[in-house]
Amino acid sequence: MSGTKKRLTQRLDRFSFKLRNHTFFRKLLLSYLLIAVVPLLLVGPFAYYLTKTILMERTRSNLETQASLALGQTKQLVDDAILIVEAVSSDINFYSLFTESFDETTVLNSLFLLLTNWKYKPGVHIIRSDGKPIISSSDIPQEYTNINYLTWGVWHRAKERPNNPILYFHQPSDVKNRVLSIGLYTEKPDFSGLIVLDLYENHLQEIVEKLSIQEYPYLGLFDPYRIHVHALNGEFDLDDREVVRNELLSTTSSTFQNKSRLYTIHEESGNRFFLVSLHPLHQINEILNFIKWITVILTSSMVLLSIILALTSSKNASEPLMEVVRCLRRVSEGDFSARTSIESTDEFGVLGSIANQLAVDMHTLIETNKQKEESLRVAMLKSLQAQTKPHFVFNSLELIKWYIMLGESELAIDTILDLGYLMRSTLDLSEGVIRVEEELQIIKHYLAIQKRRLGNRLNISITIDPALEKLPIPRFLLQPLVENAVMHGLERKQGAGMLTILGKDEGDVASFTFIDDGVGMSEGIAEELITIHKIPNAMKEGTGVQNIVRRLQLYYHGNAQITIDSAPMKGTAITMVIPKDEMLWTNG
Repeated sequence: MSGTKKRLTQRLDRFSFKLRNHTFFRKLLLSYLLIAVVPLLLVGPFAYYLTKTILMERTRSNLETQASLALGQTKQLVDDAILIVEAVSSDINFYSLFTESFDETTVLNSLFLLLTNWKYKPGVHIIRSDGKPIISSSDIPQEYTNINYLTWGVWHRAKERPNNPILYFHQPSDVKNRVLSIGLYTEKPDFSGLIVLDLYENHLQEIVEKLSIQEYPYLGLFDPYRIHVHALNGEFDLDDREVVRNELLSTTSSTFQNKSRLYTIHEESGNRFFLVSLHPLHQINEILNFIKWITVILTSSMVLLSIILALTSSKNASEPLMEVVRCLRRVSEGDFSARTSIESTDEFGVLGSIANQLAVDMHTLIETNKQKEESLRVAMLKSLQAQTKPHFVFNSLELIKWYIMLGESELAIDTILDLGYLMRSTLDLSEGVIRVEEELQIIKHYLAIQKRRLGNRLNISITIDPALEKLPIPRFLLQPLVENAVMHGLERKQGAGMLTILGKDEGDVASFTFIDDGVGMSEGIAEELITIHKIPNAMKEGTGVQNIVRRLQLYYHGNAQITIDSAPMKGTAITMVIPKDEMLWTNG
């Protein structure tokens, strides 16, 4: 009886577990669907609409821009052609054309000058009213001279408006590839006839070249009667022409579309022609169809993935995972003694072991990185300090050489003694930090050498707050700034100069100011000097102010400041402010 009761209890427990497990699965599945699928259902249509709007608007904008530019280019072409026709009719250089005799060579030269700026030369023809040609720059089309054609075409249009230029559109199938002609019927005392200028298809191609159109949009030139169309690029089929004609019957300037194409129509201001552009929409439709299919595929995939994740997650218990989370949270807060107590051999047991090993490895890695950073700082400081040594040696040896050459042995000896002090100070790398008073002794020996070299050109004033004399600072932190003021400021100055060194105790910080009335520098150079650059090889980088800026960065955790106030021919003031209690090291 007790065994039956036990088995019944076990079955009830298993059923209860499955029920709870299924409830957990439904909650997980609902959460995944809300997180992954619902946003896709909302974003998909929005992305479709937004993409369509953006692509259509961009295409529409490009279409209207290109059409407007092409209209302007075409109008300019037509206006230039009209000017030429009017010039032939009225310019004094062509007056002889309309007399009984004229010099053909002179007239052709004048015509050539008019057409100098044209890449593709138009055809210019002058014909009497009886069809007899007077002069022509190319082969004269038959309808200009055949007496049977003198009552229609360009002749007819020009005679309707004598002494006024007219535009005449040719058929696209014209054997001479003419697009349109500018005609002017003129009547003079000794002449009546037609002046005509022919524009060809290559003139329209030149417009396309200027606009740098690769493939789309297609551009077409319609005559004012909407009969003929000349394509600048691409082609306008019968459907396109019919759509444009129907649209032109109701409006003269618009942008519209049908299922497959986007059109724009621009009317020339003089109502002489229309410029139509079109852009096929098949590329946009392909993109939109792609977005539609991607949305469907992603939604289906996310539904399937949500089911799989919910099924997988519901099979695992949450307590071991939470224990791992708690352990990792303690590690992220800096407690590297945190460990999990998971003893199972399943995946959670492995995860617990990995979490424990991660805590150990992170502790080891952080300690190792600290040691590496410490070693790197030491190496960079030693390298930067080593770069400053040659400045003192080279300058001092140069001065000693001149004293010996001039027979000034006592000055040479004094300089050698000063140099000896400087050499001992420079070569002693046992301590990277010295007191301010010791740095001042180095500066005084250095200035003694420079004073002998420059004489009355160098005047010096040093005022240091006694409270700063025992302050520890990095070795050679101040001396390079003194050297910079002498070499680059005062030494280049004509006449006497003044170097002032000030040290002030300002509570938590100490300030040192180096003022010279030398040649100064521009604001850009001053800014460049105090900007820290990446050093690929510290031993190859220059010393000077950049050296000081980097050493301040390393020694004082970025809390030290250095500023330069300078102007060309007005001197320089360099101010360095350092914390008194934030030295990175006090020794070595």
